[in-house]
Amino acid sequence: MDSRKTERYRIHLEEIAGSFCLHAGDKQFQYMRINDVSTSGAGVMLSQPLAIGTPVRLTFAADDWAVTVDGSIVWCRRQALPVGTSELQENFRVGVQFLAENIDRNLIFFHATRSTLKTFH
Repeated sequence: MDSRKTERYRIHLEEIAGSFCLHAGDKQFQYMRINDVSTSGAGVMLSQPLAIGTPVRLTFAADDWAVTVDGSIVWCRRQALPVGTSELQENFRVGVQFLAENIDRNLIFFHATRSTLKTFH
């Protein structure tokens, strides 16, 4: 059962006109995949796991404009993705929950990516 309180939307990376960056302490992930986003969080693919409860900062930048949201990791799962015909690349899918007290910034972040969003089914 899905416990999300807000509807999430899948991001189509081939249509996006910007980039994402995630900071977790002294770690920075620039080359990552955002799977879905809502006004309260995002699903992110990373090259290494992050512990539940880790504070993170997620930034979306387009041209000379950027918006940053703060949150924390609420779940982390190992996931292998195909790279070539016989090779698998190991990744980790994490759930980022945005801080509720920053709802204005969370909404700006969500709307900034909205042109690339499709309803998640």
